[in-house]
Amino acid sequence: LYTGKGPAAAASKAFNEHCRTKKIRGRCKLEIKIKDNGCGIPEKFQKNIFEPFVSSKQSSKGGLGLAMVAKIINDHDGIINFETNSEGTIFTINLASVG
Repeated sequence: LYTGKGPAAAASKAFNEHCRTKKIRGRCKLEIKIKDNGCGIPEKFQKNIFEPFVSSKQSSKGGLGLAMVAKIINDHDGIINFETNSEGTIFTINLASVG
């Protein structure tokens, strides 16, 4: 935890507001929430959002971004979920925590 001043302090404060540890099924997990302020993920893409080459943007043919994120998280016995609405999307990542 950085407690100084300036941009690093602001980043540390934001990090601490969106990261915490909690118990899930009796195991300690690190929970990270990532929020944007976009227009949300359209319903027709929500079921497949973590598959390769899926994109809700018309200018894109899709990519591997969220598919790779989900694979890395799953490879580390983690879970990624999301909540979305017209005001944005929140991705929640739960990873095994030491301690």
